[in-house]
Amino acid sequence: MGRTKKEIENQLKDFYKRLKIKMKENDVLEEYDVSAEYTVTGDYEWQVCVYIPEAIYELLPDWEKGWDRCEYVNNDYGIGFLGVEEEDDPNEEANELYGVDSVDELNDIYYKVFFAFEQKDYRWWISLGDEIKGKTGLPNERVEIEG
Repeated sequence: MGRTKKEIENQLKDFYKRLKIKMKENDVLEEYDVSAEYTVTGDYEWQVCVYIPEAIYELLPDWEKGWDRCEYVNNDYGIGFLGVEEEDDPNEEANELYGVDSVDELNDIYYKVFFAFEQKDYRWWISLGDEIKGKTGLPNERVEIEG
């Protein structure tokens, strides 16, 4: 991995500072738990959802380990990215996207919903996925972003 845990931590600190300013400008800051110095938690209206593989999750600082483990198959809350349409077969999609026979063969992924992203935030998360491609030996090494 190109970036160190410290570099990732510093980037996240910068992101959360900018996010809190944006939330304040949108008059929604008081709706969320901002008691932690850097992270923000709460049930956002659907804005931006980031899915990361376990290899990236393990690089996050301890204070950012509040992401939820995610099933690959889309659930009743719209979380997941296989089998989104009723007629879609999640196992066929897993085979097409990751080269596995079943979703059960896929490595763990985690997700977190954020209030807002800037373009540089999208690029930063995607670049983390690009840095681990071909290095983990796991079927899914991609970062996925919805919103």
